[in-house]
Amino acid sequence: MSTSLGFPEAIDCAFTRSEYRGNHQIDGHSMNLQLTDLLLLSALCIAAALFWRAQKIRESALLATRRHCQREDVMLLDETVALRRVRVRRDPGRGLCLLRCYSFEFTVTGGERYQGETRMLGPRVLSITLPPHRFSPEDQRLH
Repeated sequence: MSTSLGFPEAIDCAFTRSEYRGNHQIDGHSMNLQLTDLLLLSALCIAAALFWRAQKIRESALLATRRHCQREDVMLLDETVALRRVRVRRDPGRGLCLLRCYSFEFTVTGGERYQGETRMLGPRVLSITLPPHRFSPEDQRLH
């Protein structure tokens, strides 16, 4: 038999109608790949990349906070920083960036806990703030 153009049906089209519609056969099972599936997969990949980047920025904030606490001769408690606030801010050199504010706790003598703040604009440390706190003689310090 021939098609309306006069070609045999076997060479009329390389794809069957089901393949043309996006239905592919893999090991006897049909796989429908729709645009929504691709969008969902893309959104999942973007979310994973953003989470990974946020974790790297948090690690940078923790490292900067540790160094600052060592310079100020205070002890960082719990060895962690906690994300408190995220806002969009304009960075003169880079355009719009996320401003992340992390809080942490520190002590001088072990008797009191103080709360500090580390601010990050994108991957860059903006500031590390320690509130007024007691100073103790060298022999009474914990570290």
